[in-house]
Amino acid sequence: ARDAEPLAAARGRWARRGAAVAAIDLPLQGERSSAKLSERMRRLLARPGPRAPADQELWISFVRQGVRDLTRALEALARGPEIDASRLAFAGFGLGALLGVPFCAEEPRIRAIALVDGGGGLGPVAVDPLAHVGRLAPRPLLFVHTTTADRKPAEALHEAAHDPKRILWLDTPTLPDKALTTIWTHLASATGLK
Repeated sequence: ARDAEPLAAARGRWARRGAAVAAIDLPLQGERSSAKLSERMRRLLARPGPRAPADQELWISFVRQGVRDLTRALEALARGPEIDASRLAFAGFGLGALLGVPFCAEEPRIRAIALVDGGGGLGPVAVDPLAHVGRLAPRPLLFVHTTTADRKPAEALHEAAHDPKRILWLDTPTLPDKALTTIWTHLASATGLK
């Protein structure tokens, strides 16, 4: 929510430059929020360390549902008659970055990936981005981290990733236009957009 306006503006700019852009509400977010489960999931995400079995089950279900939803969104987008399904890219912001790693690891059609304020070592091993980030190579991977992101999980995820990878540290709590331009350039160069 903190970057909602800059992201909406960036999506509009990207669409005007020829990209088809899809944004979805992930499980327990936006229109899909649940007063009880959304708050419980927020607490789990904010608290590192061991978790009760029921919390681990919720986390695993949450990630698996998010990956299924992203896959369905990609399938719907790729079926569009004006979409070149050989030129797909992924940009995940915050929670989208956490779910984007296991999603992109299972989705070979994604040609380039940008992850903003993601991290690793945050949840059950089965769905932890650290367990999947190595499978993103050889696709180009851009990490962007603002000062709102905990640096240790971000560094762990970057370290576990294989080349080609790049990291951009921002000394700001929000995404400046320069960062969004860097994300666009990264994704556009890998997909042949200008």
